Amino acid sequence: MPIPASDDDDDRVGNSLDIVAVHGITGNAYDTWIHGNGTFWLQDLIPKDLPGVRVFSYGYPADVFCTFATGTIDTFARSLLESLKRERRSKDQQKRPIIFICHSMGGIVVKKVCRTY
Repeated sequence: MPIPASDDDDDRVGNSLDIVAVHGITGNAYDTWIHGNGTFWLQDLIPKDLPGVRVFSYGYPADVFCTFATGTIDTFARSLLESLKRERRSKDQQKRPIIFICHSMGGIVVKKVCRTY
């Protein structure tokens, strides 16, 4: 489920887009994107540089490599898509371009979303 890294839903500056970060193997929705100095750059830096942008971090169980115990690429992709639908309900929200920031297996999950759905 994506977790908004910022609540800035304001398009006043013209940066009407959504950024969705998807972590990789053994990562999670937060720690993957925290710099060694403690900066959660999805929340602390991007909204300051791009006012009006909505930033989300999608998390899925990726603790164990090469196991289907917690899900498959397909189930993670469907979950990501459903989460995006919940966050982008209005016509204006659906018109916003999406930029995906992916690490490792997160890129495979996003590729599955783009190719299948």
